[in-house]
Amino acid sequence: MSSTPVRVLLLAVVLLSLHLNYWMWDDGRILLGLPANLLYHAVFSLLLYPVMLFVVRRAWPSYLEDD
Repeated sequence: MSSTPVRVLLLAVVLLSLHLNYWMWDDGRILLGLPANLLYHAVFSLLLYPVMLFVVRRAWPSYLEDD
């Protein structure tokens, strides 16, 4: 069994815990013209791009591609 699915699962758990940013719920600061929580999620989404690229290229099941 390959370790790639295990790494992807661990990465998903870490990213989920970072997505649920309970430490910023009451933060009313404005940073770069956006509320801090919205800016956090915008940057988080941009950082997820290479992660999803890795998941699709490395951990995508090959049987889904068979015609």
